[in-house]
Amino acid sequence: MSTRAHQENQFWSFLDSIPELSGQIHTTKNSIDRILTVCSNFSSSHQSLPVSFFYIKTSMQTPISALLKLNESASISNSIHNEIRTVADAHSGICVQLEKDGFLLVAPVSKQYDTNISDISNGVAKRLNENFECHGSTFSLDVSIGVSIYPNHSRNIQELIRFAMLASFSASSDQNLLSVYDEEFDSEAKRRNAILSSMNGAFDDKRCSNGISMHYQPKYSLKSGLIVGFEALCRWHHSDLGTISPAEFIPLIEKTKLIQPLTKLIIEKTVRGISENLRANIAIPVAVNISTRDLLDQGLAQFICAVLEKYHVSAELLEIEITETSIIGNTALAIQQISGLRSLGFNVAIDDFGTGNSSLAYLAHLPVSAIKIDQLFTKDIRNPRTATIVKSIIELAGEIGIDVIAEGVEDIGALRQLNSFGCPKVQGYFLGKPKSRLAALSDIRKINNTHHS
Repeated sequence: MSTRAHQENQFWSFLDSIPELSGQIHTTKNSIDRILTVCSNFSSSHQSLPVSFFYIKTSMQTPISALLKLNESASISNSIHNEIRTVADAHSGICVQLEKDGFLLVAPVSKQYDTNISDISNGVAKRLNENFECHGSTFSLDVSIGVSIYPNHSRNIQELIRFAMLASFSASSDQNLLSVYDEEFDSEAKRRNAILSSMNGAFDDKRCSNGISMHYQPKYSLKSGLIVGFEALCRWHHSDLGTISPAEFIPLIEKTKLIQPLTKLIIEKTVRGISENLRANIAIPVAVNISTRDLLDQGLAQFICAVLEKYHVSAELLEIEITETSIIGNTALAIQQISGLRSLGFNVAIDDFGTGNSSLAYLAHLPVSAIKIDQLFTKDIRNPRTATIVKSIIELAGEIGIDVIAEGVEDIGALRQLNSFGCPKVQGYFLGKPKSRLAALSDIRKINNTHHS
């Protein structure tokens, strides 16, 4: 027997002597404590052979879990556990179920462990990517795997499991199968937690210290060369964490009920800014983004109208942008809400158009006034196939009376190509980055007055 095989057999003997390792959530703490002893003894006895900790997070691509009985759901979970255990057995490891959809696989690896990690994760993916059948239902799984290594990343088992979980979160966020723990994941997680813990009460407009400010990115007419509107984008200046970009905190807050007070704060600040623009004799529409949760809020239109009345601003000066993905799955209610907003005089645009799973045909049923072509298309417009898609969107939207704004314009080549396609409006860093309201007003006076002179 080879030295490697002998080491693996001894490792398995260590683990096999711990019966509670095959238990479920109620015995997991004891299991973890015992794994610590096992790894410590094994590594010290066998030239510090590393031990890998895989956290395997699963989720159903087909949402059938809500339709299953409790015992049927448990049966699916057991089936997944058994599949992962098969892979663990093949690599002289063990598998423990930590959560309903989270599993810990512990196995020895060589000091050059990249190949071992790849073999194990690919083995898990192969077994879980097959369609499962349970009680007459067929489903498939999304799998995200995070890995940490003992003793390289830590000698503390609780930390190793947490590190593997962080790596799994990173894999899921990046839409990858596998991610190996990196120290940056820990600092990122701590920052996310700090941001989340700071959110309660931070978006109350009565608090002068909330740090939320609005910046404005211009929209240009390609026909006239004039600024014809702005998109209002929020920035959060945190007293301890510094400036937090919307790309960092918006995805976090969208998963909570706090997105609604934030949206209301943004609307209030934006309408207040429009009112100040009017006092400066500048009447130009400004767009705000609303989330899926906001779109489903039956009281949203009433709130917006009350804010407009408070600041004496007409509805045509406030545009509403909603993401395409927020409409999909809530189409009936979305149509109802959009229709209500349109009847009150608001222009409504679909943001990030082209990123959802819908087709151009559904535009005929949505009472929107505009679509914003997602920057993924604009940045790839030199690709002939992408260019054909963009041109088709512009032409079809024009035929049914829907305005088009192309986002993410970052160079003169894209601008010229969009112009040749007859795109009415454009927006992007090449034309103007988000600025404070006063800086944006300065730009509009300079650019629009130049064209009129």
